[in-house]
Amino acid sequence: MKTLLLLFFGVGHIDNVAGTEKVFVNMANAFSQRGYKVIAICNDRAEKQPAYKLREEVVFINLGLGKITVPVERKILREVLKPFQLEIDNPVDIYRTEMLAYEVQKKIKNSEIYCAVCFEYNSIMVANKLDLKPRIAMVHNSIDALIKPMTKKQLEQANKMDAYQVLMPSFVKEAKRYLSTKVVYIPNAIAVEPKLAATELVKLNKEKNTIICIGRLDEKQKRQHILLKAFALIAPKYTQWQVEFYGPDYDRAYKDGLLALVRKYKLEEQVHFRGVTDNVQEKMRQAGILAIPSAYEGFAMVLGEAMSLGLPVVGFANAPSVNELIVNNVSGVLCADNIKDYAVGLEQLMCNEKLRRELGINAKLAMQEYSPERVWSKWEQLFEQLQS
Repeated sequence: MKTLLLLFFGVGHIDNVAGTEKVFVNMANAFSQRGYKVIAICNDRAEKQPAYKLREEVVFINLGLGKITVPVERKILREVLKPFQLEIDNPVDIYRTEMLAYEVQKKIKNSEIYCAVCFEYNSIMVANKLDLKPRIAMVHNSIDALIKPMTKKQLEQANKMDAYQVLMPSFVKEAKRYLSTKVVYIPNAIAVEPKLAATELVKLNKEKNTIICIGRLDEKQKRQHILLKAFALIAPKYTQWQVEFYGPDYDRAYKDGLLALVRKYKLEEQVHFRGVTDNVQEKMRQAGILAIPSAYEGFAMVLGEAMSLGLPVVGFANAPSVNELIVNNVSGVLCADNIKDYAVGLEQLMCNEKLRRELGINAKLAMQEYSPERVWSKWEQLFEQLQS
């Protein structure tokens, strides 16, 4: 039996309902179903469990170290070496890597690993430290967000990978500007519900006067304030329409700013912050439009899932990933990067139920390209290529 090792350290918490955590569980389950022995390792507080359900056959290991406490002398050394940070490995990163690698090594035998998949940079350092072979790194966001900012020393670690996986075709060329290792395009897997025929989408969208926006409250990337300000321009004309935000509010200052905007524009009766939900798809089914005002994405699971459900979507034409998943006026609406144009895009759908239905049908059909069968088969082909 082939053993697939998944490593996931340093991003959020395993009980998050975010996209990367979902991909971690989906990948573990998919390859377990394909007959692999899957060992899925994360590091969180000892009591934490994945937000998404893992198959019983998956060997799930939470190292239980939580936030690793770094010795003071390592932190002091990091400050002393800051002028040379482009040429010298970060002593704090080295310590964390050593701690994680030591714990992982107690759980696995290198010789049994068929392939190791690293979900973020901390996992890359651990896989390199343990000399796991072959090893693949995943990029869960845009190249500008995750690869471009890497230091020279970080790129050295990155280029020790046997392959890097990116989420959009255009990301391959972009990544190769910085990486010398193999770069491959494999998107996220999106399941399209076969039971929902295209003709049934009439029932899905009709008279559902809710715009839904899903994601952590984040000013730089997710930009919920743009949706709020755009909706404020048209809300007086569409008093029956509501905006519902779902997602964690780690940035309390930003949340407070959003609430201030609600008060400023007198939208208390139309705009609601619902917090985290463990039933995203059900919330989508209750909505009429998905708004994704992000500046950039890797491959937004929320966007793909909304489109797979036949939900019409509104994004920005210059947002990486978003502008490749959505074909303007075919499977969604793409707007110029300003508040006024986003308001126009929203209104285009809000006032036209027939258009919402048509774009939803096209969006659902477009998502067939990202079916789990196709995506996991591409991964399996990559595993086989790296064995030779």
